[in-house]
Order: sequence, then structure tokens, then C-alpha cells
Amino acid sequence: MKVINSSFHIVILGTDLPALVFGALAAKKNYRVLVVGQRGHDNIYEIDALRFVSRPQLIYGLHSSTIISDCFGDLTLGPEIRNRPLPLDPIIQVVMPGVRLDLPVRSELFEQELKREFPALADNFVMLMDQVLQSTNKGIEEALAEFPVIPPRKFKDSFSHRGLATRLEEVVQPFVDVFEGLGRDPRAMAVVNAMGAGLALSPVQPGGVAHCRLLWHLRNGLVHIDWGLDEIRRIFLEKIRQNSGEVRLNETVASMSSNWKGAINTLTLERSGDTIGTALVALGMNPSEAMPLLPSGRKVKGFAEDLERYQPSHYVFTLNLGMDVDQVPEGMGHLVFNVLDPGKPLEGTNFLIVQTNPAMEPRSVQEGHDQAVISVTAFMPAAAFDGTIEGLMNFGAAVIHALQQDLLPFLRVDDVMQSIAAIRKRQADDEYFVDTRSLLPVYPQDPDKGLGLFTIPIQSAFKNVLNLGAEMTGGLGFEGVFYLAREALKITQGMVKGGVG
Repeated sequence: MKVINSSFHIVILGTDLPALVFGALAAKKNYRVLVVGQRGHDNIYEIDALRFVSRPQLIYGLHSSTIISDCFGDLTLGPEIRNRPLPLDPIIQVVMPGVRLDLPVRSELFEQELKREFPALADNFVMLMDQVLQSTNKGIEEALAEFPVIPPRKFKDSFSHRGLATRLEEVVQPFVDVFEGLGRDPRAMAVVNAMGAGLALSPVQPGGVAHCRLLWHLRNGLVHIDWGLDEIRRIFLEKIRQNSGEVRLNETVASMSSNWKGAINTLTLERSGDTIGTALVALGMNPSEAMPLLPSGRKVKGFAEDLERYQPSHYVFTLNLGMDVDQVPEGMGHLVFNVLDPGKPLEGTNFLIVQTNPAMEPRSVQEGHDQAVISVTAFMPAAAFDGTIEGLMNFGAAVIHALQQDLLPFLRVDDVMQSIAAIRKRQADDEYFVDTRSLLPVYPQDPDKGLGLFTIPIQSAFKNVLNLGAEMTGGLGFEGVFYLAREALKITQGMVKGGVG
């Protein structure tokens, strides 16, 4: 029998943001929380003094999402967060053949942009992005305020789920009607779809609810925070520490064991050899990575069968380019959604998310920099990826070719440092390998079960193992992080004794 060295109500494996927000909220409720790094890595990495990113830094909803505001308020983070963000203006640019649409903060300037690019549809756009979004999103927030189980796992959940689906369908119908009115011009439809796909980091078009939420947040502005996602992770890790939690970022779990009921109750750490007792495990990583750690038996078979149902349709692929600052076109915004052919799906090299200096200050506040970084993100179809370094490099070359076709026609490839985020070098042997943690999987969304909001259920075949990886935010993107964390807290309070409040 193993000797338990210490016990925690909750053990979090990995450092994906949904799990860390959940951990901070749980620690505030007096649950004892342990975070095990599990070989997670930062979003920002550095090569030759240039800072690159593994995925885009898309931070929004700080002032337009009640759920985000409530989470920050519960953790007394409101003043700190309010003082940090630097609003981006223009918020984004959407570029496609014959179209360059800036989305500025001021509504009257946006209306001028629309009349210039889409004179016949400007009124539809204005109605969609202002009046309809404002009224529709109030109804969406009220409907989602109870944090329903999405997707439903139990029979009893299906009744409330069907009622919620009907209610949300009625709420978003005005949005759908106006959006469909743009269909006379495929470029106009592509603009709105690109905004949704870009913010959700998913080419699988979200349902009306998620699409409406994303456009609402976009209309209220994007923000830059120094160090981006890594800084936000650090803030929540610090909150866990402050509330009597423990963080061991250099540790990994070597194995888990379960009790006679099939619930995980102990974990063995690799470096220290400590045995940790726990009532609940939260996976802040892709659940497939936890498979080798789980004890064998009926439960792990059910866990594997659940994962088999959720196969990725695409991967979020990011290529970083370090270049002389004179290669960045004048007037190019901090964030650009580039569509090559508005009549084709927003996948592969047809749709690129381009950020200038994503790990640095926006160019508008930089002085004296002679180099710039462009990060380019594309949705690589899963069927086209063979898992090899060569396959990633070939797709990277196709991304550069697409950039040169439209957005950066004068890009001098020979003068550019290239870094594919998913190709890393091992320190132990200096060999390159495919880092799958830098290839965020995109899962198809089931509109019947997930309402176009989430995909993989939070609850797994192991009753006390929750899925809270970054790939689960689905159609709600950054806001989805906080919905997942809140729902996980609700599940925990109904399952684990020990927290108060």
C-alpha cells in the first residue's frame, strides 16, 4: 500500500488556461489545489532575441462579457485587469481581393469603411454589428447564466438542454435574418465568417449563438496585454498560490490509481516520487495525453471510447517570421484576417490570421525597432497532416506562398527568419521533433448536442476526471475559457466536499 505524502481536493495536470481559471476559482472557495506542470510550455518562445508565439494572442471580452467580469471580480482581479490592456485601433483589418475593411473603435468611422467597401450592403452591416448584436447578446447572456451542462451527458440533462436550445434559437433569429441578408455578396459573407472563425480559432463555422457572441466582443474591441496568454496564466497561477494552493510547474505525474468505485484517488509524481491523494483531477491538457497515465480497466476503456468520438477536423498551425521592419507594409494593422478566395472554405491557406509583433507592443507604440515579427496562423486540415516535420514544412511553404499572393507581395523570403511553432529542438540531443502541444486541435461542433459552443464534454468516463484543455473552448473562444471554468466549479461543488462559500 502506498504511503500518501500529501492530499489535495483537486489536482490539475497541465497549464491550459481553462484549468487554471477553474483552479483559481476553486482555491478561492477553500479547495486545496495542486497544479502539476506536466511538461506544458509557454505560448511565447524566443529565438535570437525575437519573440515568437505558438498560437495567436486573441484577448477580448474583458469589458463585454459578464462571465469574464464575474470571474475577475470573484478573484479581486478587476482593478488589475482594467489597468493593463492596451486597446487595439483599428481592432482588426479584413483583407481579401478587392477589399480592405478596417474595423475601428469609433462607430462612425466603421460606417464610413462599410460604405466605401460595400455601399449596397452598408445598412445591413451597421444593423448587424450594432443594433442586432446589442439586443441579441443580452438574451444570450441571460440564457447561459445558469451554466447548463454542454454537451449533455446524462438523460436528465437532455430536457433542460432542449429547452435551452429552443430559447437560444429564438434569441439569435434576428441576427441570423440580418446575416443572411448579406448573402448577395460572397465577399460580405466572408468578412463576417472570417471574424467568427478568426476569434474562435476554428474554421468550423460556429452556430448562431457563438457567432453572435464573437462579433459582439469584436465590436467592443480587442486588447493587447504584455506577454499575452502567458501573463494571464501567471495571474491565475498566482491566485492559486495566494489561496493556499501549490504549483509545481517542473513536475509530472507518472501514474494514477483508482479506488474500487473507479474514481482516481492517488497520483505518483515522477521527479519527487511523492504519492498525492486527491478527490478530483482536472486535465489542463489534451485528454488524449492523459491516456497512458490512467489505470487500466472498464473506466479507461470508456475514456478512450469517448475520445474516439471526437477526432479533430483541423489543427491550428502557426508560422512565425522575423524580418526587417521595412518589410511590414505601411498601414497594416496589428491583427489582419486575410481571405484569398471568399467563395471557398476558410481553411488551409485560403484563410490566414496575421499578427504583427504578437509578443511585443503594437507597432503604434514602438520606437527604434529595426526588426518585426509576423505570426501567421492557418487551419491545417487534419486529413492533410501526416505527423512529420516534412509535412509541417511543406504546409509552411504553402502559407508563405499564400502571403505573397495578396497581403505581403514584396516579402523577401531569403531575408526572413522562419520558425514553425510545432517544430521544436530537444535540449537533450539538439534533435528537432514535432511538438503536438503547439498544434491546437479543432473539433467539429455538434449543433444538436453542443449548441455550437463546446465539443468534448467536461465530465469524462472517470466521474472525478474533468476535461479542461485549451481545445475545448470551441465556438466561444476566449470567453469559453471562463464558461468552462465556471461549469467545472459547479460540478466540483456538487461532487467534492471541503470548499465553502
